[in-house]
Amino acid sequence: MRYADIVLPLAQPPYTFAVAEDTVLTEGEAVAVPFGKGRIYTGIVWRIHDRRPEARTVKTVAGSLYGAPLVDAHRRALWEWIADYYMCTLGEVMRMALPPLLKPSGRSEEEFAREAFRPRTECFAALAPGLRDASRLHELFERLARRAPKQYAALLAIADAAGDSLCGEVPARLLEAPRPVLRSLESKGCIVLAERPRASGRPDDARFLLPEPSPHQRQALESMRAQFAAGCGTVLLHGVTGSGKTEIYIHLIAETLAAGRDVLMLVPEIALTSQLVERMERIFGSRVTAYHSKLTARRRTEAALRLSGAAGGELAGAASRFSRAALGEPGRLTMSVPPRMPAWARESIARLVTRMEAYRMASGMPGAMRWQTARVASGVTSRGEKPVPPVVT
Repeated sequence: MRYADIVLPLAQPPYTFAVAEDTVLTEGEAVAVPFGKGRIYTGIVWRIHDRRPEARTVKTVAGSLYGAPLVDAHRRALWEWIADYYMCTLGEVMRMALPPLLKPSGRSEEEFAREAFRPRTECFAALAPGLRDASRLHELFERLARRAPKQYAALLAIADAAGDSLCGEVPARLLEAPRPVLRSLESKGCIVLAERPRASGRPDDARFLLPEPSPHQRQALESMRAQFAAGCGTVLLHGVTGSGKTEIYIHLIAETLAAGRDVLMLVPEIALTSQLVERMERIFGSRVTAYHSKLTARRRTEAALRLSGAAGGELAGAASRFSRAALGEPGRLTMSVPPRMPAWARESIARLVTRMEAYRMASGMPGAMRWQTARVASGVTSRGEKPVPPVVT
């Protein structure tokens, strides 16, 4: 008989449950378990073993959720560190680390099923299979350019997003064409529209239209790459407002995504998130996920699920609301700190994660302490028309 230690979103230590012989569980997976008198909770499988607890009766795991682990080994180690550092239980860390809709509970199976999260879908557009031939597509472009310029513009945008193989797709929300234009193209057999949950791009389809860097930006990029190659884990990019720091980050983001890794981009104000996400989506497409405290519970949960199971992605969010705690493959950072709980030392946790998982940290908005630390012990790269401080390595 197998048993599993399950962390519940309560101020309690992990509890041990039995695992049925026909149930396959993995550590870090979300499961539904009976607890107390007629209550069903969502828990995280922490450890699987064959040691029966001393209790007279052992309840059995009811079933697994979401189809993939929510908390991998790196996150579990981080949760344990947080629980030890802040002298709290793993259940309290779980309560903060996972969005509320990912932790349904109920007094019956029917109530639990009603509370279970179901992701929304969105519309994706792709070229019809019959148009994945360059000559036929060119002929259609010539006809539409004369007769239906709006349809021509929409089809051209879809073809650009489809890549060299013409098999890719693009979310309809990123197209400037209104929905009736897309429906007309679909009725003509030019495109295929499909409703499905939003998903990140794959590392093997990393094709980005990047801005051309200026000479100063290129110099800063080369300096940062050299410092990363030399083993510098943290680089501070210092420049005046409007000097092009974001475009430097865009190039570094593209390199990281193309390598199959993930990116967290912090934004100083939530008010700036919308315009920056739109800018990033024009370059990186559906890989971008926004996450901040003003998101609805559903949007926050969708982002958490997407980042826990997708292959490579970028996350943009407000810096004041982030701490590294919970989800996904190495490189995904997805934790908002609610005001009702004690504040976590975000920078300390972020630096811990960089040591645990060999991540790179880059900042364009440091505090005074971080600025001084970077000047003394880390790389500092600056650019702009004003005098440039020396590079400290």
